[in-house]
Amino acid sequence: MTIILNDNKRFASIKNSIQDAYQGRTILITGGRGYIGSALTQSLSDINCKLLLLDQSPENAWMPEHKNAKVLVFNGDVSEKETWNSVLSGVDYVFFIVSMGRYFYCEILIFNILVLFKRPDKGLLKFIFLHYC
Repeated sequence: MTIILNDNKRFASIKNSIQDAYQGRTILITGGRGYIGSALTQSLSDINCKLLLLDQSPENAWMPEHKNAKVLVFNGDVSEKETWNSVLSGVDYVFFIVSMGRYFYCEILIFNILVLFKRPDKGLLKFIFLHYC
């Protein structure tokens, strides 16, 4: 993740805190091979973590450079509960990237996911919601 500051020490501090937060974690990115998702995926691939990319791209679509992260791709539709059932096990963070066209439907879906997928062993998922036009 690129954050530009005039002070190199603060930049290093922010970079280290991001790495510490995601180190060894399992991160699900919906639309992980799309425009915004691919930038996020590429940035997180520097960290020793597991990245699960969920989208509807063809199998031969873009993949990040192999760096430190283990990257797995799942093909599925975020509007289907079965898709979530197949990918959420063991996930620590979800970056939910959705276009504005699906925003209102997905807002209800997210609420249901947060209610249905409480995990007593780890608590609630950390859910980051991004939408675009």
